[in-house]
Amino acid sequence: MVTETGVDQTFARKLNNQMIMQLLKKRDMTSKELADELKISTAAISMITSELLKNNYILKRTEKNVNKLGRSTLVFSLNPNFACVGLVGLYDKKIRIGISDMRGEIVYEHEMKEVNSFDNATFLEIIIELKDVLQQKFSNIKLLGIEVSIPGKIDKNNGEIIMSHQFNAAFNHDKEYIQKLFAKYFNVPVKVNNDLKLSAIGEMHKGNIGEDVENALLLHVGVGIGGALIFNRKVYSGRRGFAGEIGMLSVLFNGVQYTFDGVCSLIGMKKYLQKKYNVDFSYKEIVQKYNEGDEIVHTHVNETAKVMGKVLKDLTEFLEFDEVIISGFAVDFGAEYLEIVQSELDKSLNGTVAKYSALKGHASMIGAAQKATENLTATLF
Repeated sequence: MVTETGVDQTFARKLNNQMIMQLLKKRDMTSKELADELKISTAAISMITSELLKNNYILKRTEKNVNKLGRSTLVFSLNPNFACVGLVGLYDKKIRIGISDMRGEIVYEHEMKEVNSFDNATFLEIIIELKDVLQQKFSNIKLLGIEVSIPGKIDKNNGEIIMSHQFNAAFNHDKEYIQKLFAKYFNVPVKVNNDLKLSAIGEMHKGNIGEDVENALLLHVGVGIGGALIFNRKVYSGRRGFAGEIGMLSVLFNGVQYTFDGVCSLIGMKKYLQKKYNVDFSYKEIVQKYNEGDEIVHTHVNETAKVMGKVLKDLTEFLEFDEVIISGFAVDFGAEYLEIVQSELDKSLNGTVAKYSALKGHASMIGAAQKATENLTATLF
């Protein structure tokens, strides 16, 4: 029979293991630094690190400290290659696959061909390519898990796809189909998360959201409109993970009520131009013609930028964002588009700044790597 004290000690040991791994994920540390951070003795740190070293989770090295008469200091670091994580990123019509080490650094990334829909055949192609990469480049490193980022409403509690316009209707019969499919072929834990929630993590880690920014909105303008909320430097996802889905907000455009998505997304622009001017441009052509100064496209896109600025102004009046980061196809519209958005934002007194994402399609992969390595590391103990 396990005593209550035994339970407490086991829990404390697991917690300390996890905390040391998370601390070393951020930077290398000495025994004293770890002890000070965890508020436990250096003797306890020695016991914990001995076990972690035995399992190859961490590494140690000796550094001379010139300030202490040449005495050496033991420095611990996370072993980035004790395992790896597979990454799959789906956004707009693009697919990225990648591999992350256990520091959350992406060591391999590749963009596959564009697709019209994410159907069963597409996922099988992804699985084949990811398997090939693992066998050819990472055969000596254990795969610990797979993180899949997809657009749409994803239940954060179980990874179920509640709604995603870009997925084939064949998936409607099983909302956990993607998790089951990848788990079948890789036999590791598989997590499915909303792409923009992961992108927000990526933007904070390596993007345009500065360390001094507390509250921000990530706004993705692509085939559809999506968003992710950041409060106190944490992604706010709501009870089930649906917070930030702002595409369904109502907006007034040329005297007619639309959804935000229906006006400012590329599919909204495409439909409007097709209906009013009888022109059928692809998404890439809309961006190209805008930058070439095509009168019809240039005028219409700038009108949608004004609508976007008004929506963002209202949101920041309510939620007081420090920054708004715009990602997706809209980044390619360039400075003029952003200036129109900012001119509407400036009508608020909050001083909110609109910026383009510097990471583009990489943000969700960076965020996926960070989230997956943190969660999977916790499962080791």
